[in-house]
Amino acid sequence: FCSVWGITWEFIPYYSVFLVFCLSTLRTFNLLKPFVNVKRKTVIRVMICYAVFLMGRQLLGVALGYSNYRFDEEAGYCWNHINHTKYQVSDVIFSTLQLAFPIIPITASCITSTAIMVYSARTTK
Repeated sequence: FCSVWGITWEFIPYYSVFLVFCLSTLRTFNLLKPFVNVKRKTVIRVMICYAVFLMGRQLLGVALGYSNYRFDEEAGYCWNHINHTKYQVSDVIFSTLQLAFPIIPITASCITSTAIMVYSARTTK
């Protein structure tokens, strides 16, 4: 039970950031190119591939014996305890990239969307 809970607990925040990234990117694309259709199947495939990647990344350490999920009494929940230095470094790098990188396109999307709305409001007057 603890492994399933720990993997789910780690999966949700990364996937949530990815979904916001996808939503922002698609919204900006649709604002910039309103007559180009984005294929729904392509978006769904990308979402499934990323989910498989996240699960694979979390299960790889367990499968190789570099980490295990166990209950942490101080924290009060199941957590991934990594016992291999190189795996821990790669895990921190991937975690940081997965949470930090999407900020760039999300911010660009917000700026682009705002600029388009302001421009269209000015031209419709």
